Amino acid sequence: MSKALKYLSEARPEAMEAYFSFLRKNGERLDPKTRALISIITKVANQTESGLRQYALKAVRDGISSDEILDSMLMAFPALGLSKTVWAIDVLLECGVLIQDNPDAEQDQQWHDICAADSEYEFQILECDGRNVFASRDNNTWRVFDAKCTHHGASLAFCDIRTGEVECPLHGWRYSLKNGNCVRFGTKNLEEMETKVIGTRLFASW
Repeated sequence: MSKALKYLSEARPEAMEAYFSFLRKNGERLDPKTRALISIITKVANQTESGLRQYALKAVRDGISSDEILDSMLMAFPALGLSKTVWAIDVLLECGVLIQDNPDAEQDQQWHDICAADSEYEFQILECDGRNVFASRDNNTWRVFDAKCTHHGASLAFCDIRTGEVECPLHGWRYSLKNGNCVRFGTKNLEEMETKVIGTRLFASW
């Protein structure tokens, strides 16, 4: 809740409670997905960045796809206009709700020798063939992740990994090295690579 809303709720509690009750009652006949998408559109219309981030990230956590969010915004385009729509897309790209594909991504992948498959380390940061990667071991199961933040592509190669998590130095996005999941701020996880063990060596493909 913003400082202004908090102040109004304390200064005029009866009026604000009536207002919030009015909003709740008018959404009773709508399904949760429709309510969530309408809430996002209202944040775009008012250009409330913190609210847009909050509602959009919650919508994604509740199972609403990024395509559904984008479709709802484009359906409201005649009311929102170009400038608000572009502003909202910038915000949603930045917080990871909308994902921008890379058309220049290499199609032909190769196998790279990462490390010894019997390594005693649970988490490692390694440089291989010009690329920094995280190697994570759970008993005999290995997972390898690209050591780049999925927000703006910042390198995570110099982050402290002793806790099993890494935090981007730019904006604080945090990732678990056990599964690559983004556990703070964003929704886009670390890029995971296919792995295989040949003899005593761990290989990853990219």
